[in-house]
Amino acid sequence: MKINDASRTSGLSRDMIRYYEKLGLICPKRLSNGYRDYSDDDLYLLTVIKYLSNLGVPLKRISKAFETGRTDILEEDLRGEIDCLELLKGQIDARIAAAQDSTACFAMLSSGTPWAVYEAKERFLLSFGDHEYPAYRAGSDGGDFFQFYYRQRCRMGNEPEALGTADRGILLYDPLPDTERVPAQQCLRAVLTHPHGSLVGVKDLRSPLRHACRLTGKTEFIVLIHQFFQDRRHGSTAVLCADILLGP
Repeated sequence: MKINDASRTSGLSRDMIRYYEKLGLICPKRLSNGYRDYSDDDLYLLTVIKYLSNLGVPLKRISKAFETGRTDILEEDLRGEIDCLELLKGQIDARIAAAQDSTACFAMLSSGTPWAVYEAKERFLLSFGDHEYPAYRAGSDGGDFFQFYYRQRCRMGNEPEALGTADRGILLYDPLPDTERVPAQQCLRAVLTHPHGSLVGVKDLRSPLRHACRLTGKTEFIVLIHQFFQDRRHGSTAVLCADILLGP
């Protein structure tokens, strides 16, 4: 089998096949005219090397494993690759959840829907606690998708009533140390507009809170509020999302 045939069958370029040979990973026989003659065994070995390389194992490590017969070298590299992929998967899942959440908010805003029941994904809260604005850096382990939040417990009677003081912090879509998990659950989501810098109170949620009472039979709820847009067409207007947590 000539190198062109080996390239078409294995999916590897001729240059890559020659590079494998340079590293000593394959040793095809030579014909009398000097051309390489790739056997079925060479072809099978090419696919093994390509498979391991695509899994993230460096070619030099593959070569060393072949030379020494030490499969633990490959196992070590593959376990490290699994750890990296698991981390990447978590970051991708967080990015998807954040994008879906924001898409739902923008869809409500563009359609003029004031509130609707929404299936919220799992989220995580990092409370500021007693700090005014603590330093926060996402770091390399995730946390790149976050928003500032206000959390308020409230009761709905004849009129909505705030219970205690609101706590503030960071809402994330992937877990970090010292974060509080908010499980996936139904929310009654409301979109609110307010002059920039003004605070939203529970009275602004009178209508959706009443509907939440009708849906659940409960009168007390936790509300998570975050800003997701700013409309500058007529002054500076903050556009807010308020999630009334209904429970799993």
